Amino acid sequence: MGEAAGRPLIVGHRGARAEAPENTLAGFDHAAAAGADMVEFDVWSCLGGEVVVIHDGAVSGQAVGSLDRLALSRLCGHAVPLLEEVLELLRGRIGIDVEIKDPGATQGVVTQLRDLWRGSPPLVSSFLPDVLAEVRAREPLLPLGLITAAPLGRGAAADLVDGARSLGVSHLVLYHRLLRPHVVRRALQAGLRVVPWTVNRPGELRRLLGRPDLWALVTDRPTLASRLRREAAGGREEGGPGEG
Repeated sequence: MGEAAGRPLIVGHRGARAEAPENTLAGFDHAAAAGADMVEFDVWSCLGGEVVVIHDGAVSGQAVGSLDRLALSRLCGHAVPLLEEVLELLRGRIGIDVEIKDPGATQGVVTQLRDLWRGSPPLVSSFLPDVLAEVRAREPLLPLGLITAAPLGRGAAADLVDGARSLGVSHLVLYHRLLRPHVVRRALQAGLRVVPWTVNRPGELRRLLGRPDLWALVTDRPTLASRLRREAAGGREEGGPGEG
C-alpha cells in the first residue's frame, strides 16, 4: 500500500478528481500513473445488487438503488464501474480505500475484497458506524477508517477517538480543517492512523506532506502532490536533514 514512499501516503480522491473524471476506470488509472500510493472511491448497491462505484446516492433525482448499471451510466454520461472492475484494474498496482456510503452494499464489498483483492490489505472507510461494525463482524482483519467532518468542540476530540476505538477502527479520516494538534496527538496516543481530507492547495499540500505523524492525506490532485513530495525528497537528499 505504498509503504516504500514514506509518510504521509498520497491518496487520490475519487481517483484524481481535479485531473480526470471522478470514480472512473480512467481516473483510477491516471492516479496510479501520477504516483498516488492509493485511491479512494465510493460504492453503492444498484438495482440487481451489483456494487457500483459512484459518489452520490441519487442521479437526476433517482436513487442509485432503483437503477441498474446501464441506466446509471446513461444518466452519468460515462460508464459507471463495478467494484470488481476497479479491483481488477488496480490489483497489484496501488492501494485502495473503499468508502461505503450504502449500508446495503456492505456484504458485497466484503465478499469481493475477500475473493478478488490481492496485495496489501485494502482500507474500508465510512461515515456510518453501523457499516464499520458490520464490516468488522464479517471480516475482522480488514483495516477500517472512520470518516468525520463534524465540528469538534470542547472534549469532542476525546469522544471522537474513544468512539473510533470502540468500533475497532485503525484509521481516523478527518476533514482537513479538523487537523488540530490536540486531535492528532490524542488519536496517535490511541494508536490510530490520521488521514486528512481533502487537501488541494499547493501550500497546504507541501506543509502536510512534511508531517510524518500523518499516515496519509487525501487529495483531488495526486499529480501535484506527487511532484511536491519528489521535490521535498530531493531537497532533503541534497541538503541533508534540517537544511534548505
